[in-house]
Amino acid sequence: MCDIREFIQTLGGCRVVAERVGAKYTTMHSHLAAGLFPAKYYDALCALALEAGCEPPSRRLFSFVRMPEANRSYEINALSDREPTGADDQLKRGST
Repeated sequence: MCDIREFIQTLGGCRVVAERVGAKYTTMHSHLAAGLFPAKYYDALCALALEAGCEPPSRRLFSFVRMPEANRSYEINALSDREPTGADDQLKRGST
């Protein structure tokens, strides 16, 4: 998908998408005008795209919070240097 307008039209328009994600039409139209969906709609819109048989929306169409590059590098290095924990084993097994 190229942009938010094209994506919304592919799914049936603002009214249809708003109804499916539990939002008001005016709210969805405001997101359209802003050119970004809130990040909280990502999973729902991916599911709608799957139902419609189209590509999932690009993450760039959403207002995800981006971590500054310096912090991201630090976090990645910190995670890769630590010892595995019992919680990591539970995550691998799919338990909580």
